[in-house]
Amino acid sequence: MVQKNHSMKKILITGGTGFVGSNVVRRLVQDGYKPIVLIRTESNLWRIQDILSNVKLLKTDILNCKSLIEDIKTINPTHILHLAVYGAYQSTQKDLNKTLETNIIGTSNLLTAATVLRAGIDDKKIQLSDPNFVRDFIYVDDVVDAYMYFLSGKKYYGEIINIGSGKQTRLGDFVELAETIIGKKIQIEWSEHSSNQCEPKKWQADISKAQVKLGWHPQNTLEMGIKKSLEFYKSEK
Repeated sequence: MVQKNHSMKKILITGGTGFVGSNVVRRLVQDGYKPIVLIRTESNLWRIQDILSNVKLLKTDILNCKSLIEDIKTINPTHILHLAVYGAYQSTQKDLNKTLETNIIGTSNLLTAATVLRAGIDDKKIQLSDPNFVRDFIYVDDVVDAYMYFLSGKKYYGEIINIGSGKQTRLGDFVELAETIIGKKIQIEWSEHSSNQCEPKKWQADISKAQVKLGWHPQNTLEMGIKKSLEFYKSEK
């Protein structure tokens, strides 16, 4: 259970307009915080448009060290959640320097799942690389829960704590499960060649430290996550 003591907490978020980041921002607002979201000039605010009155926007460039330091000093945050991401898709995001400068987490698993489900709903054909490639899929609310645990007051300076389901799933198996839940075939074109990015034989997070130190456990199975995502996409149509 995350303790709620917001009076002295200033939470600064990078990547707050992205998929995972916007969900974290929404949870913070729901829990009574007024998070400070760093945005760029080109940031698209559509994911948090309806809650802008409950957040503070700060336009800055996280790659401009001097101005960023000044902004951080002005805000004096108690917590920083760095969710800016680049490089999840190596076929289009190839700038290695930019990847090294901005990345902290990969969202390729979440985006793959979302793409498959959206294609099933909209009856569109999508291309995936290989049904035998594996991913550790996790529902976004479980990721958000993990971030909220970090705000509970305990300090884990210098710790690396993995967040995932702790299980790997073949893309082919994911598609079959999604088809069962949706109730129809999804138009998948398997490319039958290697992905543009390095594909490990094992893609499974070791979440033992999160379980022991944070007391965190994913609450949603893969099937539950697909069903909830499906309900969300249908409501947005």
